[in-house]
Amino acid sequence: MVYSETASSSGHAATEHHAVLSEASFTDHLVHTQIRKFVVVRQKREFCYACPINTYSSHGTTKRGARPQEHGVAYSMGHSPILIPGEPHDIMPAIAVIMADPQEPLHPASRIYLGLHQAIQYNVKVKEVGLVAESHLDTLMQNW
Repeated sequence: MVYSETASSSGHAATEHHAVLSEASFTDHLVHTQIRKFVVVRQKREFCYACPINTYSSHGTTKRGARPQEHGVAYSMGHSPILIPGEPHDIMPAIAVIMADPQEPLHPASRIYLGLHQAIQYNVKVKEVGLVAESHLDTLMQNW
């Protein structure tokens, strides 16, 4: 999903995976725009609930403020789930994703924030990156 928010006044470049800094033409203010990944956990009639997948600037849940106990490792099927050095071992279970394009695997620091969900309307532009492996669906839903 394409996600935009007002950039900080310092104008620092975005550091998250697939992030860019762009200028909004109607306000002349900088807008931080990035492609964000989500896992859909519940579908409704006009929207769905989805949990975000973040790399936290490649730091995983070692990034200050992240709550490891509310995250699970998201990894591409065919790869092994990896903990970032310093991440606690009591992180939630790992969730395998079957990638739509196997040439674009998830970043090793990808974490599903199962403690948070966001409503996403169906009219928002999205691109499928993959599906949660069927053998991991129960684990995903039990930990959401």
